Amino acid sequence: MKILILNWRDLSHPQVGGAEIRLFQVYSRLVAKGHKVRLHCSGFDGGSDFETLKGIEVFRHGGDSFFQLQCIIKLRSWIREYEPDIVVEDFNKLPFFSKLLHGQPKLIQVHHLWKKSIFKESNFAVALLVWTMEQSLRFFYHRVPFCSVSESTTKELHEYSINPKKVTTIHNGFQWDWLKDNQDELGQEFMPSLVKPYFIWLGRLQRYKGIDDAIDGFEKFCEDDGIHDLYIAGSGPDASRLKEKVKLSKVRNRIHFLGYVDEITKFKWIKHAKALIQTSYKEGWGLTVIEANSVNTIVVANNAPGLVDSVQDKKTGFLYDFGDSDSLAEKLTYIVENPEELSSLEEQAFLWAKNFTWDRCALETEKLISEIIE
Repeated sequence: MKILILNWRDLSHPQVGGAEIRLFQVYSRLVAKGHKVRLHCSGFDGGSDFETLKGIEVFRHGGDSFFQLQCIIKLRSWIREYEPDIVVEDFNKLPFFSKLLHGQPKLIQVHHLWKKSIFKESNFAVALLVWTMEQSLRFFYHRVPFCSVSESTTKELHEYSINPKKVTTIHNGFQWDWLKDNQDELGQEFMPSLVKPYFIWLGRLQRYKGIDDAIDGFEKFCEDDGIHDLYIAGSGPDASRLKEKVKLSKVRNRIHFLGYVDEITKFKWIKHAKALIQTSYKEGWGLTVIEANSVNTIVVANNAPGLVDSVQDKKTGFLYDFGDSDSLAEKLTYIVENPEELSSLEEQAFLWAKNFTWDRCALETEKLISEIIE
């Protein structure tokens, strides 16, 4: 098969996210099986116009601001040149309207829909644009095959009048081969003797990630705990505000910002944490959840779409009510005060994570694409 993909970014983009990780994990495996894959995406400073990444041909066009327009103008010529068997569009905030531009078989990949939550993340004008563009699903995409990453996203698509028979749920996987290859390094001594027991928060520092919940909840947890610290790993546009907030906190000496961490360092921090705190109020699935579970670390997560699918409440972690710092503090306290139950939860978390592999995800995607083409 020849597959043409429209996605906002590629794996080398400075703001790479879960959509790009899934794309390359899945389609690089299809390339290895003999399929041809071409990706059109936005460019970035320092990035070349073309390169091959993991066997995928990557064509970059301008920047994020004009990539949607580039797709609308040039998609037909890209199709004439490449003659793909199918066009895969990643629907993220702004559609490319590929449904209206070509007659080839098509598949729409959706990680999550912002709906009204976008108004918490962006200014009103931008949020209104995104909200309006998502409404296009009802009018232009309702008869097109979709692939979602979780039951929550599938439900959201149904709410946008997408035919349930047109939506296939394929969960994200996990990089078990990478974990196996790096076991020795991950097992090396990591924690300096001065580092106290801790919780960790991991992700891009953006408002929709809900990091205020982690800070507020941890501060309340500390009213009855003088032992644990909180580490925040990641970078992003909300970093300055969050650091200023922590400076004003009563527990500012117990909350630490790690900044960006590489994969090995990330997994070391997760592996030794008491729990990972996942506070996003919008996720398609939550890759960090399964990453934590893979090294026997449980997750305390917001009771939000996507996370309610990747976290099994009271089995692989706990769900708390978004915005309720008391609820989050109670979960952290329960974990600390019940070490025997924590051990059982950690074991269940690992067994849960074993269900998710990129090989399975790629196989199911290949099957779906083949059925659409036929």
